[in-house]
This record gives sequence, structure tokens and C-alpha cells, in this order.
Amino acid sequence: MTSHIALLPEKDVAVVALTNQQTRASRAVTSQILNAYLSQTPQDWVELYASGAAEEAEEARKTVEEALANRDADSTPTLPLSFMCSCT
Repeated sequence: MTSHIALLPEKDVAVVALTNQQTRASRAVTSQILNAYLSQTPQDWVELYASGAAEEAEEARKTVEEALANRDADSTPTLPLSFMCSCT
């Protein structure tokens, strides 16, 4: 669960967004509401945050892919699996 709180005391406004997911959705919703309230140029905050998250996910995928490509294919665990968990 994530939350985002935005306070603008000079405008006498507060926005609180609560979500049940680990995304930037709460920030996007808060930004969208503040944008509309302040009569600023419309901006698709959901799309903006979603594209940023997609870029980060792609970068993470490339990092994992590179790490797997550079991994020694002949390496083995230093400890048996039974030592690391109660697997049978």
C-alpha cells in the first residue's frame, strides 16, 4: 500500500491519495487533482508516470539480462540447497 499527501496551505487545499499497490499511481492521481484544481495546463500525469515506470522496468530487465550473460555458466552454489531452506 502506498500513499501520497500534497498540502498547499496558501491555497487552503490538501490532497491525499491512498492505493493498495506498489506503483506511482498515488502520485499521478494527486498531481492530476492538483493540476485540475489550480487550473494549470492539462497534463496526463497517469501516462507520464506510467511511461517513467516502463522505462525503469526496461532498464532493470537489461541489467538482469546483462548479469545473467556475464554469469559463469560453470559456477555452482557454495552450500547445498538444504542448508538454505527446509526443502526436501
